Amino acid sequence: RSESLVIMLIISSVILSIFAVSSGFIVDFYKDEQVKNIISEVCETVTMMDAYAYEESRVTMTLSFPSTVEYVIFGSHSKTVSNNNHTFSPSYPNCVFYQSIKGYQEVYHCSIAFCNTTGDPLVLRSGTYEVSFSLKQMDDGVYAVGTIL
Repeated sequence: RSESLVIMLIISSVILSIFAVSSGFIVDFYKDEQVKNIISEVCETVTMMDAYAYEESRVTMTLSFPSTVEYVIFGSHSKTVSNNNHTFSPSYPNCVFYQSIKGYQEVYHCSIAFCNTTGDPLVLRSGTYEVSFSLKQMDDGVYAVGTIL
């Protein structure tokens, strides 16, 4: 009887350990999915605005990035974008770069280009932002110009 109790205790400990380890992965996965959904929503919104609205149209969005986000960069208008010793090169104005604090990186493509009001990439970190995107014709096409309010 004591042997079966010890075996049950060991099995229970293993199951609890597996659950404890996997719960961290599940939480990180959920937060990464949150970021993907936010980026997708921004791309869809500005693409629809470009398709159906006139130049200088504006939309304001609340973007809430979880604490696992190191940065999200909307567009890369210059030859290189250096941020916290991470450099992206060459110019990718139609891309959104995402990096988590654990080093996970992903690049998303959008049909419209992004920049901030000075023509540089719009860089956001973890936290909640009110961001206004407006359409602006630039030398190489229409941009969604992001302004943090």
